[in-house]
Amino acid sequence: MSQLRFLVHGLSRLGLRSKVWVFSMFAVVVLFTTIGMLVVDDGAVQSLNDAWDSTQSSAKTVGESDVVVMDSEPRPAEDSKSPVNGFSGKGEVKDNYDDNDGNLHDNGGEDNTPIRAAFILQARNSDLKRIVDTVFTMEERFNKAHNYDWVFISDMSHSSSFQRTVSRLASGNVLFHKIDRATYLSFPSGINRAEVSRHRKLLRMKSSDSQAKNDNQRHFNKFWSREIFNMDFLQDYDYYMRVNPDTFAYCDFTVDPFEYMKKMEKTYMFTFATSHSPGAFPTLWSSVKNYIEENPDDVDPDHLLDFVSDDKAESFNGCHFRSSLEVGNLKFFRGEKYQRLAKFLEERNGLYYEGWDESTIRTIGVTLLQSREKLQFMNNVGVIDKSLKNLNLNQCPKDIDIRLRSRCTCNPADDITWSKESCVSRYYEVNGVNLPKEAGD
Repeated sequence: MSQLRFLVHGLSRLGLRSKVWVFSMFAVVVLFTTIGMLVVDDGAVQSLNDAWDSTQSSAKTVGESDVVVMDSEPRPAEDSKSPVNGFSGKGEVKDNYDDNDGNLHDNGGEDNTPIRAAFILQARNSDLKRIVDTVFTMEERFNKAHNYDWVFISDMSHSSSFQRTVSRLASGNVLFHKIDRATYLSFPSGINRAEVSRHRKLLRMKSSDSQAKNDNQRHFNKFWSREIFNMDFLQDYDYYMRVNPDTFAYCDFTVDPFEYMKKMEKTYMFTFATSHSPGAFPTLWSSVKNYIEENPDDVDPDHLLDFVSDDKAESFNGCHFRSSLEVGNLKFFRGEKYQRLAKFLEERNGLYYEGWDESTIRTIGVTLLQSREKLQFMNNVGVIDKSLKNLNLNQCPKDIDIRLRSRCTCNPADDITWSKESCVSRYYEVNGVNLPKEAGD
């Protein structure tokens, strides 16, 4: 106690500059002590130089495999079929990386045209508390360096408080759009509402997941499956990233997904892939087969239907790409083939009488209508989507070096990429690529 009194008395006798110097030195000591604690892993102290050397990624090619993987960290392939933490595709790959410096480079010429891309987030005024952290973390971890626009949609007008709050968080332009309920969010003609209610009760008995949707959710599923891509407010954009409320970025984005999609000519990139309960889709696959019979020329020879079917396209296995943190090329989704398929499935009314959803329809579209090399798996991004009641969609790099380089604050034990709920392993399998070592951890 006497030492404390002596210290306080001594500080009181110092001038202002001396006090500032003393407190600055104290802050430096605390900072370096904290850093020393953070870089401890499995009892070994990681070198700060090793931990923060080269914060970007690099590209590698996976032999002749079909799998396309987006990672934040390069790792040598063990064999020609082993996926690497980089970017790859089937056949001749456009490698936009140079000298392994992790930066995207033009391949064969300059392309300085602006990337017309936006985040799309569906939220009502009541969701404001849920999306503040969502927008903030996406800005801090990625968008503040790029200034892409945000597009907020709802079936209700956004209040001035809502608009003012999210606009202050965003670095790019912010647009707000009310979707007309009578035009886009209502029952199609011919739908029997009593049957919809009856089927919903049956679905709740068969399925434990969220497929037994209320009417508004079903309307929005129809809207998201096809109609949104034709809306006027998206005509100024070429690419979109879907962001759900309660989605948070836990790691820095070391690669711009929009820039990568443009340069590598991709049409669809996904972060999560899971499986639905089979009872929610009793007539989906028969409808898909009917479409194929009526439109055989729409099927791409290098399709990826074996991702969604275990028996050579005889039935649906439930695997689908989640909409959360998906990145899409709007030209593909506005195109004649996708619009024809989505409208065909929409008219089968499975969105109302069964548990079909928009992410499943998009999954069928991107796996059936185009070459598999147009797809891209985004690995080690470091995000979580808590919007689902029964499943947290959580992706966290298991490699300590990646987590340090990307300044991740997530727990790798919570990662679901290689869990039984995930279909990412299936994606690797059907592309003939060995699973990475972390899949067995």
